[in-house]
Amino acid sequence: MASLKLLLGWIPSTDKIEGAEKALVTEYEKLKAFAQSDILKKFIDLKDLVLSPEFTNKKKEIESLRYKGSDEQAMEKEFAKMQKDKEIKRFFAERNDSEKSKKFVNLEGTEKLARYEKLANYLASKEFAEKKEYLLDKKRFEKTEMYKQMQDYFTLEKDPDILWYFKTKDSKKFDELKAKKMTFSDDFEGTSLNTNVWVSNYYWGDKLLHDRYSVEPDLQAYTAENVEVKNSLLKIVTKPQKVMGKSWNEKKGFSTKEFSYTSGIVNNGNYFRQKYGTFKAKVKLGNPSAKNAFWMLSDKVTPHIDVCKTEGGKVVCDFFPKAGERSKEAIPSKYANDFYIYSLEWRSDRMVWSINDVVIKEQTSNVPQEPMYILFSSGLDQPISGQTTMEVDWVKVYE
Repeated sequence: MASLKLLLGWIPSTDKIEGAEKALVTEYEKLKAFAQSDILKKFIDLKDLVLSPEFTNKKKEIESLRYKGSDEQAMEKEFAKMQKDKEIKRFFAERNDSEKSKKFVNLEGTEKLARYEKLANYLASKEFAEKKEYLLDKKRFEKTEMYKQMQDYFTLEKDPDILWYFKTKDSKKFDELKAKKMTFSDDFEGTSLNTNVWVSNYYWGDKLLHDRYSVEPDLQAYTAENVEVKNSLLKIVTKPQKVMGKSWNEKKGFSTKEFSYTSGIVNNGNYFRQKYGTFKAKVKLGNPSAKNAFWMLSDKVTPHIDVCKTEGGKVVCDFFPKAGERSKEAIPSKYANDFYIYSLEWRSDRMVWSINDVVIKEQTSNVPQEPMYILFSSGLDQPISGQTTMEVDWVKVYE
């Protein structure tokens, strides 16, 4: 039985699901790009530098410097004391006074005079002036390259993109996306079917018969003209049209007859096959009285999986494990009238059918164990008035 949500139509909208997935993919791509950005590299380099023990110790060393107690202050005090020394004062007072030469105190060549002159020269130098100014400057660290690096780090630490990156990179929101590996997709861009991927025929009709055919009791003949790509949509048109074509009957084989309708079928069996994974497509099935389907086959008639199909006025998720066996789940016909995302999650021990992420059917027995390919087709097993069109916006397959 279909869930109450499906029966009442309480399922997420297709636009909402696509919007959320697109936003997630966009954010993930932004995350990967930002991980390689110059600004992040700069931040990480600055963080490693600024938070390193070497940087911290050097900062403390610079900030702890004082003029008081420094070698420079000690030399100033020493020089000031020597300037008051009687011998030195007398030496400089009398050295050039010839009248007092007999009383001249000769300090030439003494360590005392040498020390005095060394101090005098150093204290009068630009080097001393700059060193004293540096030691007296309470903002000396703020004038260093280290301070600039630290401020750059603090600025980047508050940068919105940096904050977003570190908040997001280890979150689990991308886990499912990271685990997905897309193996096949088609957005149906362009103006015609990509014949490198798709064949507008049954697989064996193209491979062995080299002609199109239908299967009894289908009322339509398949033609390439009923398949078109337009406005980023694959369209398969079923319409009243009398044509001659081949029909297959399991007991009688092939015969030629007149069909009252034409329609189309495409498969990618020559290009792609996969065992297990997620197979999904955004599809507008069309008239629920027709047989419009997104389905899967391997090399034989069975197993046969209908990811979604219209049949008898309903939308059906169907599975034929082998001839004479069938397991299906039907949901209301209203789901045929608009675009929905139909998906099959296929594992080794289970298959799960969904529409817009709401589960329709599960299968745990007779699960196929061979690679399968994708088909989209339209057709009729009972007459309808006018024509109907099945539309496919995109198809995607993941491992």
